[in-house]
Amino acid sequence: MSSNLLLLQNCKNRQDLADLLDIDYNQFCYILYAQPISKHYNKALIYKKNGKPREILAPDNHLKYIQQRLAILLAKIYDEVNFRSTQLCYSYRKDSEQKFDFHENAKLHIGSKLVINVDLKDFFTNITFSRIVGYFSKNKNLKINYEVAVTIAQIACYKDPISNKSYLPQGSPCSPIISNFIGTILDDRLFKLANRKKFTYSRYSDDLTFSFNTNSFPSDIVTKIEKNWVLCKTIRNTINLCQFEINEEKIVIRDKYKRQQVTGLTVNKKANINANYYKYTRAMIDKYCKTGLYERSKHHSIGIDFSEKSLIGIANHIKNIKGIKYNHTNIIDKNLEPLQIYQNLKGFSKSYIDLMFHINFVHQSKIKIICEGKTDPQHIYNYLRNTDLFHKNQFDIISFEKHLSSFTQPLNLSGGTDQLCKFIKMYSHLYKSIDKSKYPTIIFVDNDPAGNSTFNTAKSYSTYNEIKILRDSIRVAFVCKNLYIIQSAKHCPGIEYLYPSHVLEEKLEGKTLNLSNDKIKDDSEYGKIVFFHKIIKPLGKKIYLGKFRYLCFGFYQIAQHLKNT
Repeated sequence: MSSNLLLLQNCKNRQDLADLLDIDYNQFCYILYAQPISKHYNKALIYKKNGKPREILAPDNHLKYIQQRLAILLAKIYDEVNFRSTQLCYSYRKDSEQKFDFHENAKLHIGSKLVINVDLKDFFTNITFSRIVGYFSKNKNLKINYEVAVTIAQIACYKDPISNKSYLPQGSPCSPIISNFIGTILDDRLFKLANRKKFTYSRYSDDLTFSFNTNSFPSDIVTKIEKNWVLCKTIRNTINLCQFEINEEKIVIRDKYKRQQVTGLTVNKKANINANYYKYTRAMIDKYCKTGLYERSKHHSIGIDFSEKSLIGIANHIKNIKGIKYNHTNIIDKNLEPLQIYQNLKGFSKSYIDLMFHINFVHQSKIKIICEGKTDPQHIYNYLRNTDLFHKNQFDIISFEKHLSSFTQPLNLSGGTDQLCKFIKMYSHLYKSIDKSKYPTIIFVDNDPAGNSTFNTAKSYSTYNEIKILRDSIRVAFVCKNLYIIQSAKHCPGIEYLYPSHVLEEKLEGKTLNLSNDKIKDDSEYGKIVFFHKIIKPLGKKIYLGKFRYLCFGFYQIAQHLKNT
């Protein structure tokens, strides 16, 4: 038996459940019972591809936390309890050991002679309070205490103050996993039907798919009337018996001579992106790169936000299916320069790199600082947290290697100042924006031989070949477009040298600090990461941070220079 299920079965009342979820019982009761549950929700509308609105009910942070804790527990139980029907549901299962997602769902139906798509109407709102209580308390695989089952439903359900109907809201963290549990009844019955009638069945949330590879199709499942396929009574009756309703407008039945789709992917020959979706996504990316804005096409959901995050989601959807493809085999092994790799990319592979470049370096909403060292961002953020002179939310400070893998890995740009030099060389070739960038991208390097090499490379590619010396002998050069480079003071071969010398001499359990890139001697030395977390972070404002001030003033002076040019 599932250990998590056993823990839930051992709960005899709502206090036991609160304890299992690790939530203070008084707080638990106050959130659930002090006022109508509807008061904990905010309503919002999003729009589907057809332009019709969908109501989202988002819980406040207090209720959301309880729902998240419950969702984590139930998701573990769902994967641990070996329902036969859990192998048929491919939605909302990110943490499952076996891969379940929209892509795997579509792959089940590749090359079918007939594909039937059925959408369930008002899927979440049809999963009511009483259904949840009944399922968790009576299901032979679960047998949860009745009071506990009621409490689960109280956590999960929204009660409409007008109709008094209590149901799963779209927007709650625990609605998806509870819908998976309730859906096992439907999945089990349709699986048995599929075995009898020789077809394949799967479900992704409210999208049901049935596919046939036989030469003839059961007349009680599907039939053809005047050249049009019609869904017959057997599947309809099974769905109705499980207290779900078919959305008649969304029934799609297609044979192998037409484009078959499952969870948004075409499946005639392989699971692939719809051609129009692909084409218009590339156009959206091109528009964004040039202007920092984009418009959704009719092939994408409308009325949602037009943020970079949303566009990345669309691009990643295609990337997950099609991948980033190189023009020839093992291109990275041929020691080509990153610019050569980029120039050899075709189609969406190139569009994806363009998008990552412009989101990260051109159309950003903050001053971007690219550090060569992995711990450099932590030191700068630490200073910003402990000063009133600057606002940390004006900066986006990253490690080139650590935080930009979606951009650097396909171009073989990873590790060390050599890669920063290559990035500088290719910057203007990737830059497509026709509008001036609002914020600079600033490369920050140490004052050591590697930093000098990077700075000299930047200088040689500089539009004006100009160097400005700031306070504390900090050097700055404008490279091109919105790209700048800043080098720390002469006495600073690493960012740690901005701290007073006595801090660098601090011993930790008898060990001394090693700031070199050589291997740390475990018995006598500690390194940069330990230095930050064990020495710098605990000290906070107790140490002198004045030299960081000069560096951050340099960042601001660069931002002002970009604004004035």
